[in-house]
Amino acid sequence: SVLVDAARLQAVLAADAFKSLDAATTARWAAETASWRAATTELAIMELQAGSKSHPLLRHGDQVELSQLQTRALTGLTPDGILGDIVNATRWLDNSDMLSAIKQAQQIFAETGGRSIKYVADAGKVIGEGFYQNSTRYQQTSKFIIILDATGLPKTAYPILP
Repeated sequence: SVLVDAARLQAVLAADAFKSLDAATTARWAAETASWRAATTELAIMELQAGSKSHPLLRHGDQVELSQLQTRALTGLTPDGILGDIVNATRWLDNSDMLSAIKQAQQIFAETGGRSIKYVADAGKVIGEGFYQNSTRYQQTSKFIIILDATGLPKTAYPILP
């Protein structure tokens, strides 16, 4: 949650190691943190607008722990506590990348007359990580899928394992 991240941020800012960073590094880090917070907020709003079947941030956001993903891959238990199918379980490394990918899919959605869409692409960089179904095998990936509903809101958005 944002409150937990704010507490973590305060702890990092207070650390002696952080005090030794130069001003440019400190400013860049602060800007990245603000960008992440804005992206996470926008994703949460999208998820709420899309309704109860939408879960990109809840199940695939960068706040999801690797242990939760491993549990999903082995048992089907989702990070939000719902028993589902045993599937590959992945998360985005940065919520800003997820938001960018969703916006790409929404642009295509708008250009194609507003039909529901399944958008699969390669980001050209590592954007996600996770575990293969029924396995503890870990993998990073550059590929992702976005599924939008008939109104253009995300049903889900997750990295795809190769």
